[in-house]
Amino acid sequence: MMAFLLPSERFLVEFLGTDIPLDDLVYNACYEIPDLIVLTATTRTAELELELMQEKLNQLRNVPFFG
Repeated sequence: MMAFLLPSERFLVEFLGTDIPLDDLVYNACYEIPDLIVLTATTRTAELELELMQEKLNQLRNVPFFG
């Protein structure tokens, strides 16, 4: 839903899909150098995976991450 709403507020959104592998997300973040990464989770298991992603993404550079 955010991917559809943010452009109306003049944000450029690149939707990478619902099940992107972590390594692909990291590669994309290195290549695109985003201002912000937003990921959502609907289960506790997915929430724990987001915490692992955040640790890995924090090592890349100072990109704000919301999960």
